[in-house]
Amino acid sequence: MLNRRRAQLKEARQRKRMIVVKAEIEMKNLKLYMENQNIIEENEKLRKQAMLLHKENQTLLSQLQKKLSEQNSNTKN
Repeated sequence: MLNRRRAQLKEARQRKRMIVVKAEIEMKNLKLYMENQNIIEENEKLRKQAMLLHKENQTLLSQLQKKLSEQNSNTKN
């Protein structure tokens, strides 16, 4: 009878511990999810910024090529 009671108490402690562990895991999962969302958002901002910088680079390169072309045609004349 005493051994049975000890086993029941042990099982109860294990169930309680499992509930605590499950709650801890869920909390960590939520924190990681939120961190991941922030990273995705930041990544999207950086992707848009990179695209704008690329367009600006293309525009500047085009302007430079136009100036060089104009200078070359002026020096030939």
